[in-house]
Amino acid sequence: GYAGAANRGQFFEQSNSNRGTPSGAATQVSAQVVSAKVEAQAAEASKQEKKKAAAAKRAEEKQAAEAKKAAEAEAKKAAKAEAKAKVQAEAAQCAELLSSGKKGRDLAALVTGLEEKASRPSARALCAAVLAGLPQGEGASSEWCGVEECGQALKELCAGSGASEKQAGIVYAVQAHFAELKFPKTKEANKDGKKTPLMEKVLYKLYDAEVVEEDGVNAWRYADDDDSEAPGKTDALFQLTDFFTWLDEPPPEESDEEEEEEVIDINDRIALK
Repeated sequence: GYAGAANRGQFFEQSNSNRGTPSGAATQVSAQVVSAKVEAQAAEASKQEKKKAAAAKRAEEKQAAEAKKAAEAEAKKAAKAEAKAKVQAEAAQCAELLSSGKKGRDLAALVTGLEEKASRPSARALCAAVLAGLPQGEGASSEWCGVEECGQALKELCAGSGASEKQAGIVYAVQAHFAELKFPKTKEANKDGKKTPLMEKVLYKLYDAEVVEEDGVNAWRYADDDDSEAPGKTDALFQLTDFFTWLDEPPPEESDEEEEEEVIDINDRIALK
């Protein structure tokens, strides 16, 4: 009896001891849980770090973009101010040249006689100065376009490389002038019963005098600009529809008689009504 009681006590003691100590499998599961938690915490920390890095990069890129935009705006402002100063300087120079009273070849010699080409005014500036100097009410006149007036000087200023762009500058000056005048037309109708836009008259005269050639007209006509950059461009293009139709006509094979008729035709278009 004593031995049996001792054995039962030993059994219960061992059972209690086993319940208090985790088994190997339980310990492994617990370690895996802890490891998973650590890995999850590390992944979350890495995720947060990546978010912070991405946010910092976006902020840096935004700051760089804003700085670039500000620099571009400043450069544009400076370029605009420089261009304005150049226009004013050229206007003053052209006014001085025109104050000499010289015309035709004498004026051309005066303009081209400047020591350096860089010191010469642009054809656009000279054209604008000529138009600005016309007595009030004579804006409709196209006589100034002729080589015996200012045409020769304008031709000299357009010579050399970039001739088409220089000639386009003359058309821009004409456009600006007539835009200020609200694009007037002749007082009387022509033989077709229509009043002719005065800008069209001037363009015919410039073309006839070979001051502005077809390439120069088209350089202005197809330039990638609009009314915000060149006020009045849309109205000018609309008013010159007949001129463009005439300009775009393919040149026929002409006899001497037909050539004479074409000369008469363009002179009719130039003549003021």
